[in-house]
Amino acid sequence: ILPLHKALGAEVIGVDLRQTLDDATIKALRSAFDEHIVLVIRGQSLDEEAQLRAAGYFGKVAYRRRPLDGIGPGGNYESPFMMVSNIVKDGKPIGAFGDGEMWFHHDTSYYAEPHRATLLYSMVLPTWGGNTCFTNMYKAYDMIPRALRDKLEGRKVLQMHDYKRRERLNLDTS
Repeated sequence: ILPLHKALGAEVIGVDLRQTLDDATIKALRSAFDEHIVLVIRGQSLDEEAQLRAAGYFGKVAYRRRPLDGIGPGGNYESPFMMVSNIVKDGKPIGAFGDGEMWFHHDTSYYAEPHRATLLYSMVLPTWGGNTCFTNMYKAYDMIPRALRDKLEGRKVLQMHDYKRRERLNLDTS
């Protein structure tokens, strides 16, 4: 486990996720995830079964919830997989969010019990762009001045989920 930055992230070396891992390795991965928040495991060639097994090392694998209107990005809702791609075939994108239009977000933070983690598996990496950024909200919270933290204590936040990625939501209700 090689830390990538003091804020978050570590690279895991010497693990082949195509293989079923032993309990000690799984415990080490979970511990590294708890400490570093983001783990990078390079050079994997995983089929869907191996991806599901690897995700299961970090907790229960959840299936995506279909939006109430039945319309949402990323393909089949009978699968836990969501295709994100900028590839267009026959004038139609093969995946979701191909133009990098996602605002800063946290997957499933609007659920009563948010997921523990999200697994991203890259099949093709672009030579530039395609950036995925992460932040350590534990460290961000720790950096809030004590007086402001005291004011925030016990308050709630409104978490919105909307597929309109290119426009800001208008929260003015007056």
